[in-house]
Amino acid sequence: MIRYFKMFMCLFWLCTASIIQAQKTMGVAALSSATKRVAFLIGNNNYTNVHPLKNPERDVDALQKVLEGLGFKVFAYKNCSLSETQQVYSDFLKQLDHVKPEVAWVYFSGHGLGVNGVNYLLPTDTSIGCVEQLQSYEAVSLNSWIEDLLKKQIKHNFIFLDACRDLGKLTHCSGAAITGAVQGLSKPTEKYRGLLIAFATTEGNTADDSNFDKNNSLFTAELIKYLPTPNIGIRQVLDLAKQGTYLRSGQTQDPKRWDDLVEDYVFVRTKSEASPSPAAPIQKVISVVAYKPNSSEVDMGLAKMTQQQLKVHEQLKAEYPDHDIRLQTNSKGLAADEIVCTVRRQTETSPNPVAGFNLIKADTRLTLTFKKGQDLLDEIELSEGGTDHQKNIAIQNSIERAMEHLKNQTINLKR
Repeated sequence: MIRYFKMFMCLFWLCTASIIQAQKTMGVAALSSATKRVAFLIGNNNYTNVHPLKNPERDVDALQKVLEGLGFKVFAYKNCSLSETQQVYSDFLKQLDHVKPEVAWVYFSGHGLGVNGVNYLLPTDTSIGCVEQLQSYEAVSLNSWIEDLLKKQIKHNFIFLDACRDLGKLTHCSGAAITGAVQGLSKPTEKYRGLLIAFATTEGNTADDSNFDKNNSLFTAELIKYLPTPNIGIRQVLDLAKQGTYLRSGQTQDPKRWDDLVEDYVFVRTKSEASPSPAAPIQKVISVVAYKPNSSEVDMGLAKMTQQQLKVHEQLKAEYPDHDIRLQTNSKGLAADEIVCTVRRQTETSPNPVAGFNLIKADTRLTLTFKKGQDLLDEIELSEGGTDHQKNIAIQNSIERAMEHLKNQTINLKR
């Protein structure tokens, strides 16, 4: 009986090992000629020599489900060593030789680092004590991946990197102090026609590995939320994902993208959008841009509040039913005939002791300027105060109260 049990266990482990290995090879079957969208996904949690991560495996599972719903043939892998990573990516490129899809999608979730303009993706067995080891044998060069992918001459190439995780402090192998930031990934230094690269956060920063939406990291959670949206292109998908990530992170994680696409790409088209009427009216926009005090940096929270108040303004909707009110991340690239609502905030705070309590008083003035090109259409000033024990809450209260007045304003945007 014991002998049969040992034989059974031996066969069980052989089968299990075969299954695990099969998950990290694509086999020899070629893609169907009807395959138009192909995706390659890797999620690494189980790092042995650097900080392990929580979300990449679940990120891959969630993204695979969404992409398959969009008609992708998905090759997904988890916890790949350096040799396994090189093998499965090589297999992926060989599959692309059999058929020229219209979209090639590459996604990596795990540790990543930019050094001297080169981005490195870290397999699970990466062991680094100093930066230069990345450049020799311990990581995968994203730059090489890009060059190999573009040789396939696919029209739309998308690379998504939720890979700017915290690696801890690193030094140079020579022992010299590091003068520049080595956390996070670097923006590309070359032109890659037909390629879009999306980064989970700003270059040199790290992306949050906390759980958002119960299961996924923040950037991926926002990305899969908007991918199935009908009739919007990949650029707008990323604009929405960027906005959601930025706001939900408390303005600490700001995704970036590098885009040299030939044209935008829409994943889901409704029948009405598939063949639009030549006579369809052009969408007109009232763009909302809000700036932080004494800064050119955009305040997305204030912009969102302004957008919401403008939408409930019945007079504005009645006068301009053909206009859509949208948030704008900056004032660049706006059409000359667009109406732009620029919001600027000035807030002063001061102690406000009341009945023995140390309170803080905030006085906020908002100036809304509506312009069309260089022509001033209208300008509105809104002011209000707020009081609280905490400075940031007092400021927020004053902003919200001032913004409430916008609903009662008459906005005169002469055409």
